[in-house]
Amino acid sequence: MWKKVKRFLSLWGKKFKKPYIIVIEGLDGAGKETSTNALHDLLTNEGYKVKKISFPMYDRWHSFLVRWFLKGKFGNSPYSVSPRIASLFYSIDRFFGYHFSIVQDLKTEEEQTGEPYDFIIFDRYTTASMLYQGAKEDNRYHGISVAKFIEFVEYTLFRLPRPNKIFVLSSTAEQSKEAMKNRAKLDVNEADLAYQQNVRKFLNVLIDYYRWFPIATRHEDPPYEWYDPKDIAQTMYDHIEFYVFASIKLLKKDTKMGIIDSITIQKGE
Repeated sequence: MWKKVKRFLSLWGKKFKKPYIIVIEGLDGAGKETSTNALHDLLTNEGYKVKKISFPMYDRWHSFLVRWFLKGKFGNSPYSVSPRIASLFYSIDRFFGYHFSIVQDLKTEEEQTGEPYDFIIFDRYTTASMLYQGAKEDNRYHGISVAKFIEFVEYTLFRLPRPNKIFVLSSTAEQSKEAMKNRAKLDVNEADLAYQQNVRKFLNVLIDYYRWFPIATRHEDPPYEWYDPKDIAQTMYDHIEFYVFASIKLLKKDTKMGIIDSITIQKGE
């Protein structure tokens, strides 16, 4: 039996291409950056090479349309720009950010160390546009149509990589607003509570349609305290398929332990 398991993992490992891409999504103020950092630290401490990336890339020139949009230069409402047009602002940022920056970083790392990254963690990605632009539509079917348009542009035309796993941090629009109360200034999306409520509703649609994985960030009972980011990261870790860790081990040609022992240790079982 163990030989069959090892053979399956070996064959799958040949098809498995690193890095494994994880996306962390959620409403504004849901704790995406904190959770990204916590998962990065957890995977790194487990011995994996991990790169974390945040979109939009506000400090790069190619995000200028995103910055103008969020500052209200096209109107003081999220609805001032149609969803498909607004999505292109973000798509352009990701296109240049990925193909002219991230790809080079990945290549340089592999050339210098001889090993590619095992994981990339995106704090927001294509999925963010699918969520925030699809939520502008008046029904779920039109919203999904926008989401599919964005997928076509980014995954097919712009050739951005599809993520392997999408985690969604669950929070209400009201909780997100409370979490952002200390921010100096809110952008047009953050400032519109009604829009954030629509985004939260459409998030449920996308979770069901695409089978994204929701993760609770707060206790269910008052005062709704935040869960420890380390616990949230551990939940994500536990829901990454066991064969991913096993295949990474195989690709590293780790022969110090048997494959079953390797799986057991990596999954903490």
